Amino acid sequence: MRSSKVLQHVVDTPMLRISGPPLSGRTSLAKTLYRELLDRRQIVPVLINGSDFRNTTYDSVVGVISRNFKKQYSDKLYTRFSQLQDDERIFIIDDWQHFPLNFEAKQLVLDAFKKYGGRLLLFSDEGTVFQEITQLGDAGVFADFTFCGLKQFGHVLRSRLINNWVTLGREFQLDDFELANAVSVAEHLLDTLISTGVVPSFPLFVFSVLQASTNLTGTAGYGSFGHIYEQLLTKRLGIYGQKLVGAKLALLSRIAFKMHSLNRIFVTEHELRTIEDRYSNEYAVAEDITHWKTQFVDAKILQAQSGEFKFVYKYAYYFLLALYFHDEISNAQEAAELICQLVGMIDAAHDEDKARTLIFYLYLSKNRDLIERIIAKASGILTATPKFDISKDLSFASSLCTRHPPLLAPSGDHKTNREAYNEQKDAALEQNEREKEERQARELSLSISSAFQLLEIMGQVVRNFPLELRADLKRDLIRESYSLGLRLLKDFLVLTEQNYTEIAHSLRSFLREHTAFARKADRDIAYASNMVLVNLVEGVVVGAIKKVSFSVGVRDLRETYQQVRELAGEADLSMRMIDLTITLEHFARIPEEDVVYLKSRLESDVVGYTVLRMLVGEFLSLFPCEDFRLRQRIEKLLDFVPNDPRMVLNKLVQARGV
Repeated sequence: MRSSKVLQHVVDTPMLRISGPPLSGRTSLAKTLYRELLDRRQIVPVLINGSDFRNTTYDSVVGVISRNFKKQYSDKLYTRFSQLQDDERIFIIDDWQHFPLNFEAKQLVLDAFKKYGGRLLLFSDEGTVFQEITQLGDAGVFADFTFCGLKQFGHVLRSRLINNWVTLGREFQLDDFELANAVSVAEHLLDTLISTGVVPSFPLFVFSVLQASTNLTGTAGYGSFGHIYEQLLTKRLGIYGQKLVGAKLALLSRIAFKMHSLNRIFVTEHELRTIEDRYSNEYAVAEDITHWKTQFVDAKILQAQSGEFKFVYKYAYYFLLALYFHDEISNAQEAAELICQLVGMIDAAHDEDKARTLIFYLYLSKNRDLIERIIAKASGILTATPKFDISKDLSFASSLCTRHPPLLAPSGDHKTNREAYNEQKDAALEQNEREKEERQARELSLSISSAFQLLEIMGQVVRNFPLELRADLKRDLIRESYSLGLRLLKDFLVLTEQNYTEIAHSLRSFLREHTAFARKADRDIAYASNMVLVNLVEGVVVGAIKKVSFSVGVRDLRETYQQVRELAGEADLSMRMIDLTITLEHFARIPEEDVVYLKSRLESDVVGYTVLRMLVGEFLSLFPCEDFRLRQRIEKLLDFVPNDPRMVLNKLVQARGV
């Protein structure tokens, strides 16, 4: 539900559980609801921490209520509070997972609250909820709760946070173009990290990423996984002192490697002690380090449950595992074995765990041999499939429609346009979540899955070191990323054309069942189904080009893009279309000469020309154009229908000679 409806849901639900992972904002939400309930002056809230309970008797629970009420209000008001009706007071219990007693004790405490009277709102982590759900058969009171979970921020809310962050202290300094460009860069950074799961999209992480990208010079702003996550881990460990941060990261890396070796996501307490002892001996650590695990848990890097320790977020595990490989290859006798494992990860790049570990390892090492192996692996995928040629390979899709579809020129209100654009992405994200199980049921082939992972790995390598990699490596990474993306696109188009009959039959059957087509002639239904397929092809082509741009687009690689373009030749329209997209998305400008040339070559192809218009139109929608005359020229050049009613009226007046 939207945040605006949460308070009413709390009011309407007498017994509510809200769960979320560590650092997801549970306590912030608890305090916000407390304040908003106070403002309503209809329900009196009392905020209690789950660790406050030491006994299960009714009197001890009343004592906890009394102490917290008097601390938050006044001794004199407690009598009035105790006489309120059940629906006039609410107990907000934060950090329920810190309740110090067992499950049976929890039931007794909740029974005491029920006897005292009042609403209950419990906040806890997800693990506690799962544990309690498994025991619902033995617990009547838990079955009375309604369960909710904290969702991560979508594109719209992230964009609002970013806008506030970018303008903080600079409200009167940034013009519209500078603001739009800064917001776009930050959105791209977060989309890179969040879409691949490096960090969750909770507000604290969003701000941490933005702060890390601001504090670090150079590559942090490119969306490099390694730079950002190293900052997040270092900052969390740094609250216990900077001196031992490196040593603690080394110990955590050993924990990660132990999990990797055992092929499981946890270590037992005994295994953790063994790791600590071995670390202390090998590095001759004099001080007692057994308390470090408590710091790791408090810093929300590890979580402890039932004698097992696991990483709170998967990407801490990936980064620390890569750190172990990096450190031990430099120091240990078993370096050759570790290098073999890394080479094996390249061959198994379709596996997300291995791909993520490689990304972080390459951030730490810049290992040229591994990078060259990755390029070779990518070049060996779909070798029998030629690269997509936008000047030829869309002829089949173009034959299904007879005219250029009219495209409305984007409105000049780029802020509203960006909000609507992000709303569309959020809607697509929700749809993708609903279809996730179905997608998993029809898994992609290993080669296609590997292709997407390798595209991401190569993109991250150039993001890690846009100014530090040798020119030939950067050029090869960019060129192979372009080539791999275009081969994937060609493979999709070949399959679509080969299976056209079956696809068209399914689409027509679907449309005939739709009310709007119930009385349409077969010819009209056939054309409508073809247009659905054409729209799909256009969307996939645009998406594939933007995927490549998203993966390898970095401002400091301008010279490398030019080299790749020269090697491909100016006649390679597909390469030029990717280059155009990178210029639009990462340099925030319209290369007018390129647009003119691409139009001249693609105008006779309905679908190819529409792809060009879609890519340029999106830029015009999301960015203010510093040169309004340039915007007008581009809109006229690409045959956009005017969006300003006054311009339409002027044309009508001129046409009629009024």
